[in-house]
Amino acid sequence: MSSRSRRLSIVLSAAAAALLLAAGIALHHERERRRFEDVLASGRAALAARVPGTAQCAAAVDWLLPRLAQQRTSANEAAWRVAGDCAMLSGRWAEAVTAYQALADRAPREAPPQLDLSRALTRAGRHTEAVDAARRALGQAPQAWQAERGLALAAAGAGDLDTAVAALERAQALSPAHEHPALERQRADLAARRGRPAPASGGTTGQPGR
Repeated sequence: MSSRSRRLSIVLSAAAAALLLAAGIALHHERERRRFEDVLASGRAALAARVPGTAQCAAAVDWLLPRLAQQRTSANEAAWRVAGDCAMLSGRWAEAVTAYQALADRAPREAPPQLDLSRALTRAGRHTEAVDAARRALGQAPQAWQAERGLALAAAGAGDLDTAVAALERAQALSPAHEHPALERQRADLAARRGRPAPASGGTTGQPGR
């Protein structure tokens, strides 16, 4: 074989190897994409099932979070949402904080991600941070009763019962009537822990007690 033929053979072999490598990478990415979609679907199904789906949700968290951490800012927002919600359902508060923090960082001017983050931080026992997140949610949505309730839960965890009771009063004033009984029970419980009875809430009129 001439030197020219040998060089041509080497070039062709290298090109064939490169094509095989590219095909292998493409196949791996396609399999990973399909697996990603399957895990997301499994996580959503587990969330819909609630308690029966706890183990399934935990498996979704185990698979999703390492991959989402690698992808960083390019990670799918829906995947972060499933990871966070599944972590909450399966009682994995630290992982929930990680997922909701990523969502809050992506949308710093939106209240719901901050409120989810506050809820996860409260569960994780990081109450001061939870209060801060709830206040950020209120800054974006001052009329959101859910944010006031989130602030109440975080403040109660931090031991600031005055702030917690006041936040529940505001939540009750802003919330729909069917939420009033539950909020009133929470408010009365916190007032009792504070050491004095809760003032009258004004029934279901939506006005806080004076």
